[in-house]
Amino acid sequence: MNNLFSSTRFFLTVFFVGLLFYSDCQCTTSSNITTTYAQNNGQDGIMFDLFAINDITVSCFDVNWDPGTFNYEVYFKSGTAQGFQTNSGAWTLVGSGSGVTSAGNGNPTPIALNSSVGVCSGELVSFYITNTGAGHANLNYTNGTSLGNVFVSDANIQVREMYGKAYPFSSSYSPRVFNGTIYYDGGSCAILPIELIDFQAKMIDNRWVDLRWKTASEKDNDYFVIERSIDLDNWEFVFQVDGAGNSTQELSYSTKDLKPYLGLSYYRLTQVDFDGQSTSGKIRSVEINPKNGGDLSIYPNPTSGKLKISGNKEQLKNLQLFDSAGQKVRINILASGCHNVTIDMSDLTLGVYFFRSEDRTYKIVKM
Repeated sequence: MNNLFSSTRFFLTVFFVGLLFYSDCQCTTSSNITTTYAQNNGQDGIMFDLFAINDITVSCFDVNWDPGTFNYEVYFKSGTAQGFQTNSGAWTLVGSGSGVTSAGNGNPTPIALNSSVGVCSGELVSFYITNTGAGHANLNYTNGTSLGNVFVSDANIQVREMYGKAYPFSSSYSPRVFNGTIYYDGGSCAILPIELIDFQAKMIDNRWVDLRWKTASEKDNDYFVIERSIDLDNWEFVFQVDGAGNSTQELSYSTKDLKPYLGLSYYRLTQVDFDGQSTSGKIRSVEINPKNGGDLSIYPNPTSGKLKISGNKEQLKNLQLFDSAGQKVRINILASGCHNVTIDMSDLTLGVYFFRSEDRTYKIVKM
């Protein structure tokens, strides 16, 4: 599924191209525009504005990184970055990658998007390209002239100065100039199937998650899917909620996850058209404190073999074990009592597993 939702009422184009991978070559597009590779500064990331003179579709970037390796994230929003440089809720993750080796200072290092991003004529949008914090090669940029200044342009787009950024959505440094190349095609623009106003995931009473979202309009919208994840890589289906089909009025949706993961987890909202095309976007994080009197006690965790689970009779009566892909795993029970169950995980492969009780999901690490 591609990853893009518009959070404001602008028209965008999303062309699903699958997950793209690059090594030492750029993606193939009809046009590109380069700012500069003459860096004199740098940080974790850079925000810049892009104004479309004509309809375009952005497919990938080359970026000027310090020597070394890095994990990266690319975010997008409609409208300028100015005023939203620390507001993570205004941005949508549209690309990510890990273990990329930089070509070194002053040289282009290709990075991929998870989906192409279409921008209609007359629309102003912004991108945020960043590493994922300490230990990763920094991104290079150039000190600029003023926020919003057009640093470079061609017949189709303008690239404007914005912010250098500490990860994630932290300290800002301005004005700064993106160092790199934008690869794009021209000539098409379409309306998103929905205009998403907001998506929220909130922990309630440290036990369940309240999920709410709003749309300003909908076109051929069949349904929404809510997924959850603990690592932003592996996603598990949670709910499906019917859409309105076609609407020009503001609509509100809500649902609840009564068996969330303990600890930090993520929720993703995906929209599906009547023709089966899907658009994924806003991701929200929730953290449920595992130190709660009503929880099971599971130890040792991580474990290399035997695992002891303690709780009340109701909690223990329907335990299920799943692997990281969501597949049910047979439990080898060594002992069972009113308040304790001992299982053997020694034959299972190393990795992350999940125990589900009647009302909770627990993360277990087999080592």
